[in-house]
Amino acid sequence: LIVIDCQSREIIKAPPAKYVALSYIWGQQKPREKDVEEKEGRLYLTGPLGKTIEDAIIVTQRLNLRYLWIDRYCIPKDDLEHQISRMHEIYGGAYVTIIAAAGNGPEHGIPGVNNRTRIKPPPVTIGSRTLHATFPSPKLLVEGSKWYSRGWTFQEGLLSCRRLVFTDHQVYFHC
Repeated sequence: LIVIDCQSREIIKAPPAKYVALSYIWGQQKPREKDVEEKEGRLYLTGPLGKTIEDAIIVTQRLNLRYLWIDRYCIPKDDLEHQISRMHEIYGGAYVTIIAAAGNGPEHGIPGVNNRTRIKPPPVTIGSRTLHATFPSPKLLVEGSKWYSRGWTFQEGLLSCRRLVFTDHQVYFHC
């Protein structure tokens, strides 16, 4: 298993430690090679990366974890078929999977992370009373997302034991 060390941004062979997996919509991205630089035989992520990826690194660190698995960077091109057959192990073995169920691509970011605001329902004032609307159902938000409509990402969510799901309105944990 290959992971990203979120402290050094080096792409490394996974040590025997907990890791986070990311499930997100790829969308239009620059070629992978523009995000990765080789230094002295080692591979490093170089910025700027897509906002969703940068935010996933921040979430991983805020969870006091160090390692992050992102398919785009952690599946060697020469081992694609084998790695795809191991998705159940990769997502099932993750300490938690970050599900970016907001937006349509990697530049949307993860709402609530790195100064990206969430949509808040507006309060309504009637006379001297202010009413605060409840958030939409997380289930309905996820089911209405582009993330949910894609076969690969839907599978990633199903294979994950613990999911930290980010929508435009809220974040919730599902175990």
